[in-house]
Amino acid sequence: MSEESEKAPLAEMIGKLAEEMKKVEDDYVLLEDIQWPVEVRGVKVWVTPPFLDRCKCGDPVRVRLAGEADTHVGIFLGHFVLPREHVIAYHKPKAEFCIPLPTNPAMFVPALRRVVWGAESWWAPVKDAADMERAITDADIEGQPYVQMLRAMAEKDANTSSPKEG
Repeated sequence: MSEESEKAPLAEMIGKLAEEMKKVEDDYVLLEDIQWPVEVRGVKVWVTPPFLDRCKCGDPVRVRLAGEADTHVGIFLGHFVLPREHVIAYHKPKAEFCIPLPTNPAMFVPALRRVVWGAESWWAPVKDAADMERAITDADIEGQPYVQMLRAMAEKDANTSSPKEG
């Protein structure tokens, strides 16, 4: 399989993501960008479901804090809404304020004596006793599809925003 054919699904995913982002940009205005006054017919608040529901409360997990190398064993607590992540937007077609409340996985890590959030770490469920000892490696992180997608987007952006020498 050629490198180009391997990149095709990723390029297609990035293209679809760009289309969806354009639609959102057209339909929504962030609170700080609203041109007041606006008609408001409603307010919609909802808790977003977990992206992946890989664990149940009490399940053991492996956790690696972002920017660190050590992997710790933790206990999955569940998905919680973090107040600092709230975004308020105005949906122009429906004339309503939208307040999605995203959830974030939380794990208690005894070695750190604190709760670690999914947004500040890399984590995975522990499947068996051998898995308990396995570190989360840089290769594990680089192998995540969303990491590859973000790197490809950054590379594409760097290629289009920097002037070509020649």
